[in-house]
Amino acid sequence: MITEEIKIDLTEIGAKKSRDSIKSLFREKGIAFQELHDFWSNFEKNENDVADNAIVFSDLHSLVKHVRNISHENWAYRVKKRNPYFILFIRNNRDEKLADLIDDLLKASYNRLTVFNTTHFSGKKSQRKKFIDEINNIVLRNYNPDAIKFVSVNKKNQSFLVEFIDGDYGEVSFKDLHFEDLVDQLLLDSLKINDKGNSIEIFTKDGEIFDIDSVVLKSLISSDIKDDIKKQTQLTADNVGKRLSLARKKRGVTQKELSELTDIDQAIISKIETGKHLPRFDTLERIAKGLDLSVSELLIID
Repeated sequence: MITEEIKIDLTEIGAKKSRDSIKSLFREKGIAFQELHDFWSNFEKNENDVADNAIVFSDLHSLVKHVRNISHENWAYRVKKRNPYFILFIRNNRDEKLADLIDDLLKASYNRLTVFNTTHFSGKKSQRKKFIDEINNIVLRNYNPDAIKFVSVNKKNQSFLVEFIDGDYGEVSFKDLHFEDLVDQLLLDSLKINDKGNSIEIFTKDGEIFDIDSVVLKSLISSDIKDDIKKQTQLTADNVGKRLSLARKKRGVTQKELSELTDIDQAIISKIETGKHLPRFDTLERIAKGLDLSVSELLIID
């Protein structure tokens, strides 16, 4: 949950209409914000913390100008220290001529940068919605303290190394997550953070997505509450699994048939039923639909 105002800087957006439109997007999504007017002066001078954690809107050519004024090496240092996120627009020929620099800018900015081509969404409702959703995802991914900032897999230790936006980090073992015996079904090299930063996703060998919620991961890196959370998680997973198994059998449906009805890998259904995997709500919705039930009916069935 995002509890603080998001700092935004629109000084590089010349047209008032465009600035007002961007601010309306934040209001439309219910995102509180504080508009800055001195981000660039503080960022380039490397002074105080007014520039910290801001979302900065700019045309591509304007950002390139700032990078050149600072130099790549100092730019990367300041991005790391101040942690801004840059949203860039390609609007005209000046911007298009610099498109080849985007990969370098991404690396120098630690991937804290998104580029939009305005010709792709200008005046189209569907594209505008796509733009609004992406802004919302950027905010959730970068300013929710429980969002995942970085994740990697240690195959030797059978664990994940996870870092969160608020600075928390630690290692979570496959055993903690109760799927150590599912590892053979996972393509660990496909590991990625989802668009909203609230889970990690791994493809199975059958093309399904196996996801792990960020809140579960964050809970498990705290040694003080780790054992308690594990017990609570296991209990919840056991309860869900028992109800699913009972509902499936009452409908006279095999695990294989349920897999075909829901497009969920049979191995994952088996893990859910045995309490070894706690599914997300959207997965429960798919299972319930496959059994011609609502989620509430699935979870309270006797």
